[in-house]
Amino acid sequence: MFKKLSPEPLHLFAANNSIILTYGSKLLNINLGLRRKFSWKFLIASVPIPIIGADFSENFGLLVDLKRRKLIDSVTAISISGISAATDIISVKLISGDTYYHRLLSNFPDLIKLTPRRKQACHNTVHYIETTGPPIHSKPRRLSLKIYEAVKHEFQFMLEQGI
Repeated sequence: MFKKLSPEPLHLFAANNSIILTYGSKLLNINLGLRRKFSWKFLIASVPIPIIGADFSENFGLLVDLKRRKLIDSVTAISISGISAATDIISVKLISGDTYYHRLLSNFPDLIKLTPRRKQACHNTVHYIETTGPPIHSKPRRLSLKIYEAVKHEFQFMLEQGI
């Protein structure tokens, strides 16, 4: 498909900070089985497992359902089943991590890593807010709908994370 290509000056960086060589870009028409044309200029990179980026998905309105392993076309409502591949690759980033802040964060990896599984409490203390009786310091008032939705979303996220 591609003739011998020489590396270009643009480099990508893997999550472990190793350099990923790039070899230019190529306009391709791909068939994903969703009954429409997907024409995109792809970046050619030296990676063991090629990925379709978020920019491609956003441009064509494609949704990834990780739980059901499906790719959903939000335009046509057609979906296709995918196959999960076991891989050690976590992410790709475009900038080098050699700054003061990168070094500082590398000392505290738990601050930036995702915690997908709920952690069990290692104590028997149950925290609660007593809600009986009248307010103590301020009268009750309604939140604006915008603030209410934001707070509700944040609380739901914290509950899902086990916080």
